[in-house]
Amino acid sequence: LGSNTSEDAIKLIAKFQVGSSESILESLKQASDLQTWQDYLNPWTVTSPEFQQLRDFIVAGGAAYLMDVIPRYLEEWVANVNYIGPLRATAERYYRFQSEQAVNQVDSPGQNLAVFLYNLTPEERQQLGQWTEQHFSFIPDIRMTGGHLSITVKETREKPELNLADVGFGFSQILPLVTELWWLSSGKGVQRWTEEYTPLVIFVIEQPELHLHPRLQAQLADTFLVAIKLAREAKVDLRLIVET
Repeated sequence: LGSNTSEDAIKLIAKFQVGSSESILESLKQASDLQTWQDYLNPWTVTSPEFQQLRDFIVAGGAAYLMDVIPRYLEEWVANVNYIGPLRATAERYYRFQSEQAVNQVDSPGQNLAVFLYNLTPEERQQLGQWTEQHFSFIPDIRMTGGHLSITVKETREKPELNLADVGFGFSQILPLVTELWWLSSGKGVQRWTEEYTPLVIFVIEQPELHLHPRLQAQLADTFLVAIKLAREAKVDLRLIVET
């Protein structure tokens, strides 16, 4: 900018945003509602030579911003890759409480599931219970007894609460998966560097159908679709990579 650049021009240029060609063109058109400005830009498309020249100037001017944003974006992208392995950990009657265990997400074999559930707030546990009851007709919970944790499962609200070790093997296989699916689709387990930004979240799942009844397999497939829609409402771009 030269010393004779008007204040209005500076304010206008400040509204230009660095991004894709489409987003830059949109920011140009929204930068001012002056009719002369709109008439000038109206014929432009992303292939217009005039636009491409201005776009390149805008990107060059935003180089410092890009150098700051790209590493943060890559760091966030890596942090938002989640994985559940093919054979989840076998259910135990009691789990030793380990305060140092990572609880920002369910780990790939589901070994930290008990600590993860314990560290949820009462409201979050209720939300998880509503999620599993709605889609799979059971409600998980966590109990602390003498420094040890136990995971319980209740099949509908009328039936008694049972230890995870005393119910079907399929429960121990599906619970880590659906817990992490709920956690990500709600936006709670997602790393994002601005509230307005929609982060890309990748959830890789191996053999989700393992040891599940065919009816439960079908419910799980339906729940994948529900989770993606819920994630969109939470401003999360959830992508599932499912190997079966």
